[in-house]
Amino acid sequence: MATIRNELRQNEQGEPEVWANLGDILDWVGTLPSNANHPAAAGAALEIKQMLLDQFGNATVVQGE
Repeated sequence: MATIRNELRQNEQGEPEVWANLGDILDWVGTLPSNANHPAAAGAALEIKQMLLDQFGNATVVQGE
């Protein structure tokens, strides 16, 4: 089972929002085809992964532990 690290942070309006580790989410998306019993799961996982990467193309990469 994939672990998705996350934390609550305050946004500019002072409201709480969840920040999650994109690498963890991408790892989880990669497990979808093996956890689904449908051949379309691999294509859907690839499409989700590409959409996420497109949204965060200019993000700063931070090396973790």
